[in-house]
Amino acid sequence: MADAEHLEMLKLGATGWNRWRARHPQLRPNLREADLQGLDFSGYNFHNTYLSKANLRRAYLFEADFQAANLREANLSRCCLIGANLHRAYLANVSLYQAYLSYTDLSNAYLHNTDLRKADLKEAILTSAYLGGADLREADLSDAADLVPSQLQIVGSLAQATLPSALANLYQPRVSLSI
Repeated sequence: MADAEHLEMLKLGATGWNRWRARHPQLRPNLREADLQGLDFSGYNFHNTYLSKANLRRAYLFEADFQAANLREANLSRCCLIGANLHRAYLANVSLYQAYLSYTDLSNAYLHNTDLRKADLKEAILTSAYLGGADLREADLSDAADLVPSQLQIVGSLAQATLPSALANLYQPRVSLSI
């Protein structure tokens, strides 16, 4: 369960929350299982925050900092994370269904079994991101930075995903004709 005081601090807005975080750098905020759906947290500093099982569905998280945050089993479906920092974030079993992740830093993020169906990952930074078991069906990865074949070999599904041109030819569906 989320810490009641930490939930209250969210109401201060980005400036107040970020100032509070700066005054308490050793504190790791607890927002576990919080229902934060549809709210605007653009520019918030969630660095190293516990957000496991939080509901952030349809939240506006433009340029928010989730560096090293624990988002295990959180619902981030249909949210806007454009330009967000998810470097080293723990995103195992997270729903990012139809999320907007373009220009997002996902370098060294752990995305095991993450639902990225229909997600917009255009120009996302995927340097050393772990995608084991991730569902990338119909995701747009065009111009994603630092995506390498070894990352795609362990995903759960790439069906109808749009890949960077350098990788697209490696993952074309094979059609066999029987005569």
